[in-house]
Amino acid sequence: MNNQVTLQDAAKIIDRLGRYFPMLVRNGSEVVNDWYPFIAQFPLDVAQAAAMYVIENTAFDPPKPAVFVPAARMLLQHQTGQRELTAAEAWHAACKQLNPYKKPHYENKLVSQAVHDIGYLNLCTAEHDMFSRFEHVYNILLQREKDEFKIESTLASIGLYQSNIAKIEAK
Repeated sequence: MNNQVTLQDAAKIIDRLGRYFPMLVRNGSEVVNDWYPFIAQFPLDVAQAAAMYVIENTAFDPPKPAVFVPAARMLLQHQTGQRELTAAEAWHAACKQLNPYKKPHYENKLVSQAVHDIGYLNLCTAEHDMFSRFEHVYNILLQREKDEFKIESTLASIGLYQSNIAKIEAK
């Protein structure tokens, strides 16, 4: 089964959103063309679930892609088991492997990066609690990852938008 979002799938998702947010569909097919690059970044099931999330959690009419994209990202992370850890959860994961005689292996890349940035031996041999320092480093890395996702998402949207416009103009 192909899980790629087509323009028709995007139209159905916009139609569903339009039933709850009438201002969204006031311009008809233009809305589908505008939203398609944002929707097409995700598998169909994630895009459909993100639309439902937007319906359930957005009070403003019309919703913006800036609401849809983070919702879809969150759902995709949940679906793949790669959810974002809080700083406390990340600290707990880091502390479980603090042993100066054994090299750690962290499943979460941000935990691994934060431990590396602070210094594994510094964490192991610290005489005081390092949580505040770890939290600061981890939150910076987490924000950077979110910013990079936004940039990649925007660049992908631009590419899909240009491709979509080229298809429409070719007709």
